[in-house]
Amino acid sequence: MKGCPVCGDGEAGGSEPPATRRTSVEKHTQFSVFLVNKPGVLSQVFRELAKRKINIHALAMMDSMEHGVLRLIVDDPGSARAVFGSLNIHFGETEVLA
Repeated sequence: MKGCPVCGDGEAGGSEPPATRRTSVEKHTQFSVFLVNKPGVLSQVFRELAKRKINIHALAMMDSMEHGVLRLIVDDPGSARAVFGSLNIHFGETEVLA
């Protein structure tokens, strides 16, 4: 199994000892996806990402009563853009170091 490109872990569960983990920093595209705070909206995004076999390497979610912002780093930014566009979801992109 291939390791996580964001954190450098080996197989799931971080089986590599800390001394052998990757220490280099790379640029990644982070998406900020703006969602309405309604039941099923977040699961719809994840379902579409899964259908296209887009892996999520990192995520964070911030929500309020009316809306939420989902921040994601994925393995295929181009396909993720297409998913957000097909769902008519507003999103932004930022280059981040990880």
